[in-house]
Amino acid sequence: MVWDTFDTYRLRKDELGKYLVKCFGPCEFYIQVKGDVYVFWIPQLLTAGQREKILDLRWGDST
Repeated sequence: MVWDTFDTYRLRKDELGKYLVKCFGPCEFYIQVKGDVYVFWIPQLLTAGQREKILDLRWGDST
């Protein structure tokens, strides 16, 4: 297990949590906000592809 981060900008914590469950299955991710990033505990660091999919979860993003 490792700590990873992702920007909070226009991303709801519950949406991030749902995506992490989809990727890694149900477990405790300990999602916290530190400054302007989410910090969370996951089995392995997010890949570039997973990060792109999280970007698509941002509210108000029409791309």
